[in-house]
Amino acid sequence: MAHVVGNLNKLDAGSSEKVMLMSRDEKSCLVVSYEEVKRCVEEAYQELIAPTQATLSPDANIRDQATRALESAEIENF
Repeated sequence: MAHVVGNLNKLDAGSSEKVMLMSRDEKSCLVVSYEEVKRCVEEAYQELIAPTQATLSPDANIRDQATRALESAEIENF
């Protein structure tokens, strides 16, 4: 368990130390730094959340506009 925690700490810190990544079938391997892996993980995460942020922002604006319109309509009715 300590080995896993140590490697995760290196990844979090973006260490320049090299690590070998191997495919499941053990026919391909990559030698990369923890820094490169960290950058790839962060970029992949940003790509995953980008569509979510793009779809939530307009909806939030529409909701806010609808709420303001309802509030002003209620004020005008009184």
